[in-house]
Amino acid sequence: MESILHRLAHACLYLFLLILPYSSEGQNEQNEYVKHLRVLDSLIEQRQFDKAIQYTNTQQPSSEIIQNLFVHQRNRALLKNRQSPKSVEIECLEAHHVLHSRTDSISVYLDARILELLGHYYYQQSELFTALSYLDSASIRFKEINDYLSTIYNLNMIGTIYDLNGEKAKSVRYYHRALSEFEEHPIDSSYYFEIIIDLGNLYYHLSQYDKADELYRTVYENPALFEYPKIVADVYTNLGNVSQERGLFPESEYFYQQAF
Repeated sequence: MESILHRLAHACLYLFLLILPYSSEGQNEQNEYVKHLRVLDSLIEQRQFDKAIQYTNTQQPSSEIIQNLFVHQRNRALLKNRQSPKSVEIECLEAHHVLHSRTDSISVYLDARILELLGHYYYQQSELFTALSYLDSASIRFKEINDYLSTIYNLNMIGTIYDLNGEKAKSVRYYHRALSEFEEHPIDSSYYFEIIIDLGNLYYHLSQYDKADELYRTVYENPALFEYPKIVADVYTNLGNVSQERGLFPESEYFYQQAF
């Protein structure tokens, strides 16, 4: 899920960069931002976390926006490397204090990403209520700039956390909120199928097989599904599981065979 979010969210960010004031100063800042972003993204995706952190500590930021980009990427590298020093909380809260009242797209985007990081930080600290609060705030902030995929990602993450902690009713509510965003703002992404399957799995584990089956079949009957072979296999397996629980053994066997 994170890779889908990461790829498409940055596509949105590049679009936001285009609306910076068209001037030599604005163009220079845009070019510098994209340059640093590409370097840091590449290092983090290659799991070269120490190099990414070193980069943010040795490069001199030319503006407040670049400085906050470095804050985000430095602490993103720390969390992805399963490190949660107190400095993550301190730096991110300081950046949020600067950015939370800003209304330009880049500042709102960075603020949302930092709120998201705080959510992940507090989750790693087992402070679930605080983590959920920051993820919810991130989803709201993303929605302000029409970054609906990131909004959906955070709503789905909240649903998953509630599910893992046994709060099924709250989990269902957030999964449905995520799906409502998809219905209101259609996005061409496999993530839509993944959320439906997550919700179907929740109903399956609650032994509500009719609801689970309906959701799985929503994915199964969508012609775009076959662009995503792994999801095809998952949904066939899940349909096989539901059919087996309902005593429909020939149907179950058919779906299991299709999964392989």
